[in-house]
Amino acid sequence: MTGTAEISGKTSPREGAGVFYENSESTLFDMQGGKISNNKCTLSGIKGGAVHVAGSYAGSFLMGGTAYIPAGANGKNDVSLAGGKSIKISGTLTPPEDASDGIVATITPSDYAETVQVLSENDEGLISHNALHFALTPAGSGS
Repeated sequence: MTGTAEISGKTSPREGAGVFYENSESTLFDMQGGKISNNKCTLSGIKGGAVHVAGSYAGSFLMGGTAYIPAGANGKNDVSLAGGKSIKISGTLTPPEDASDGIVATITPSDYAETVQVLSENDEGLISHNALHFALTPAGSGS
C-alpha cells in the first residue's frame, strides 16, 4: 500500500475490519504510504478495527514512509496483534501533519506482558528512531 491509497469506513463483527492479515509462509502486507481510517469492529470488546495480524508463519506486516492508521473515535481503528506478531518497521516513518502527537498507529497486543515485543525492524536503529510514532491501547480497554 503506497501513496494516497485509502481503506476507510469498513465494519466487521470480528477483528480486522479494514485489513485482516492472516499470513502464510511467504506473504507480507507492506504499508509504505496511504491511510487506513474510520474502520471498526461492531461487537463490544473486539479489537483491530483497522488491521488484525494473525497466523502461524513468519509473514510480516511492514510499516514505513508515510503509512498512517489514525486511532479514530474511541480508539476503534487500532492494529491488533495476535500472540507472537509485531509490526515490522521497514523504514523511517514520516507522520502526516494531522497525526496527533506524531502517532501513526495505535497497537493492541494480545498480551500486555513486559516481554511481548510489538515492534520489530528491518535495519538496526529503526525501532529507536520510530517507536514514539506508535501508541499502545491501554490494557483492559477492550479497544
